[in-house]
Amino acid sequence: MSLVTDAANDWQEIINSDLGASWPITITSPGGSSQSLQCRFSDISQQVNPSTNEVASGRTIAVSVTRADLETAGFSDIKGIEKNTAKPWTATLEDVAEYAGTYKIAETNPDRTIGNVVLWLEATKNG
Repeated sequence: MSLVTDAANDWQEIINSDLGASWPITITSPGGSSQSLQCRFSDISQQVNPSTNEVASGRTIAVSVTRADLETAGFSDIKGIEKNTAKPWTATLEDVAEYAGTYKIAETNPDRTIGNVVLWLEATKNG
């Protein structure tokens, strides 16, 4: 086994671990099928420019899932929707205060080395 394969296997194990480092997430396709997976979750309500100490952005939401989990769920073609009129892929998950939100998947960034996929989310009226 190569180091990259070891890293991919380790990442798969970390994401799907019951040790509290992962969050449950439900991903729903535009066609309505959904699957529950595990993810790493980041929801930062503001970012500050370290040079000016000014707020540079209002909110950044992202989750990391494994490509293997997406493929097993039948979601290997997941991607953000460019048109606002098209029905988007969505992600539903709870924050640390157990508030459930539904988010539009706006963009995907797959990592072809260890099989991580970052899903950039946009808040919806329930997010």
